[in-house]
Amino acid sequence: RGASGSCRGDVVRGARRIPTDRSSVNSKTTTRLHAFCVVPSLWNEPLGLVVFEAIASGAPVIGAQRGGIAEIIHHEVNGLLFEPNEAGALEQAMVRLMRNPLLLESMRAAGRASVARFLDPQRMLDEYEDIYRRLLRRPVDVGRTDTTGLSVSHGASERPDDPAASGAHP
Repeated sequence: RGASGSCRGDVVRGARRIPTDRSSVNSKTTTRLHAFCVVPSLWNEPLGLVVFEAIASGAPVIGAQRGGIAEIIHHEVNGLLFEPNEAGALEQAMVRLMRNPLLLESMRAAGRASVARFLDPQRMLDEYEDIYRRLLRRPVDVGRTDTTGLSVSHGASERPDDPAASGAHP
């Protein structure tokens, strides 16, 4: 029994409604079946794709305050963050959403807009093209060694330890 009171019965009843036949689950049925998504990672997820997908499908996320998860979830806007090392923190967050349908609905409404820019393929392509354009405009510093270990000379890259590159032949 957690500090917020037990909600075990609510959780069990909700879990019984989840289909076990995976062929009947798709993004539309998943949104209707699940009030929210829980991502209880203990390690620093670099990018929680499941968080983006859940929020985009209309399910607010209760996520661990770790790594990329904490960067995607805007607390009380598109989900709730909890400290995974605090006993009862996850339960409190789940109980809060289960007992507060207005908060849950406001998170559903705000969720899609909060992640839309990250899921827009055209925006991603535009940003990659911008990066490539900027890189192509950068002048080459002849004689320096770049981060790949390649020596840059006269606009051509060669490995400094490659005998063939220096003109020496075996």
